Amino acid sequence: RIYGYIPLPKTFKLTDALLTKYLRLKARIEERQGQKTDDSFWKDLYGVFHAFGTAWGKSRILNGLPEEEETLPKLMEAGGSGQKDFNRSVREISWLEEHGQCMDNIKPGNSTIPDAGRGAFANRFIPKGGLVAPAPLIHVADYNALKVFLPKDDEKRPGKFIPDREDQPWNYQLILNYCFGHEKSTLALCPYGLLTAFINHSHKKPNARIQWAKEMRHPDWKEKHINMWADEYHTGLQLDFVALRDIHEDEEILIDYGDAWE
Repeated sequence: RIYGYIPLPKTFKLTDALLTKYLRLKARIEERQGQKTDDSFWKDLYGVFHAFGTAWGKSRILNGLPEEEETLPKLMEAGGSGQKDFNRSVREISWLEEHGQCMDNIKPGNSTIPDAGRGAFANRFIPKGGLVAPAPLIHVADYNALKVFLPKDDEKRPGKFIPDREDQPWNYQLILNYCFGHEKSTLALCPYGLLTAFINHSHKKPNARIQWAKEMRHPDWKEKHINMWADEYHTGLQLDFVALRDIHEDEEILIDYGDAWE
């Protein structure tokens, strides 16, 4: 219940059974027609099929469906729907050369800011406007879901504990400290780029800033209401940390967290 209707290993097997029936039906229809049906027809048909899961939202089986119809045959050969996200991460060298982003431009170290703890430092020279680090975003529709409550005894299960939601929250989960948001919105966008959580704040002397990435999985989400994509079980938005000026090797990376943070 806490994480919603996320597909489980046993439900992926049921999803695979649905996909197997779909592919058999597709093959049977094309065999009867004696020719290959236009790909757009199958893409639209599968889109309707996939939409049931999006609209219903409470089926682990339907939530396990891959997004793209054309990937189904190879996906089933590779092990089934449970591999849908893994296979998306495997790319050809030519694709990486054109679309890939460097993830080792920063390294961890002790911050130059007093009492700040750890910080992120340039691993090499980064020119003005250059990429410091990419940061895909985990979206949390309502950051109140990250509230932490003190435990209390579970009356229905002796020896067990449950959150005491009748009392005020004790705190928020630590991850919220690394997320971006707006004071008039409940949406929290939490970066999980390599080492980007070490990038500290400077209102007076920032040398980097955040901006929307030029390429991301779902740029359309930026124009849609949060309710239309809040329940998606994958990331779709991405920020890039970009140099405001030339940054030299071993220089600490700093951004302005904003007035609300201060």
